[in-house]
Amino acid sequence: MFNKLLKPKRNDSGVRLADIVSKSNHTGYIFADVMNDLGESVEIIMENAKSLQMAYGYARRSAATALYLQGIIDSDVYDHNLAFFKAIQVQTGHTVEFQEQAFTDAIEFMQTYNPIITRLLVKQMGAISTNFTQTQDQLSDSEFIEIVMNAYTN
Repeated sequence: MFNKLLKPKRNDSGVRLADIVSKSNHTGYIFADVMNDLGESVEIIMENAKSLQMAYGYARRSAATALYLQGIIDSDVYDHNLAFFKAIQVQTGHTVEFQEQAFTDAIEFMQTYNPIITRLLVKQMGAISTNFTQTQDQLSDSEFIEIVMNAYTN
């Protein structure tokens, strides 16, 4: 019974983002690497199951949120990524279970870049982004993650 509970579900095709996306970018920023690698694989991803497309949408939105909060992309690029996410969401499954699984698949993919990327981190990034005003500062990954997690504990 516990094996069934602990075993992660797979999307309907059995293909994961990590099976398709090649890690070829090494920018020095975790989320820039995620975003760029996803971008280079988008055509193949969009030829796959809706669940994989939605996982891509969550991973891309998460990466864009991080890059925006880090000061690496501007609000126009960030807004474009949010609109893209909503467009994918409309074209894919609308059930809570489908969306939760896609989000889980996206987190699992991003953890292949760094295991510190958790549901908690990504959800906290989203919460911060709703009332965020960008400055000229660019934050390193370690500075950024520390700020996000400190905001959660305070």
